[in-house]
Amino acid sequence: MNLKTEGNLIPVNGENLPTTEDVEDFTLKLQGYVGKEIGGMYLSENENSSMISHVTIGKYGVNDFGRTRAYGHDAMFRGELGSENIKGFFHTHPNGDRRPSDGDVEMRNDVLKINPTIYFNIITAKQYSEPGKVHRTNFTNYRR
Repeated sequence: MNLKTEGNLIPVNGENLPTTEDVEDFTLKLQGYVGKEIGGMYLSENENSSMISHVTIGKYGVNDFGRTRAYGHDAMFRGELGSENIKGFFHTHPNGDRRPSDGDVEMRNDVLKINPTIYFNIITAKQYSEPGKVHRTNFTNYRR
């Protein structure tokens, strides 16, 4: 598995498989090690189901400290899943900032025009009494 140059598709939430949260935790640790944002997608085998069956981790070699460019689309297509299987997107914030950037908001707005049910998560380190993962917020808590 080469996470720097290739997206990866990881089956989750089944017997003897990691959970979605396990993959998110790994992704957060990886971004701390490489010093770049890491992005990915939540997918379901059945486009009509909300159960997450796969998570992608995008190749981090094309990303920067403050910008995610890869979400694992290459791995999704290799896994014979398509855009109709996408339930959500996530990315890490290496600096611990819980607020979406202007680029985060722009991507969200563009995607929601195509599919208004997709959600967006920011995964960052836990700070004080705040949880480390900002889940399924669609960034509404941040007035953007």
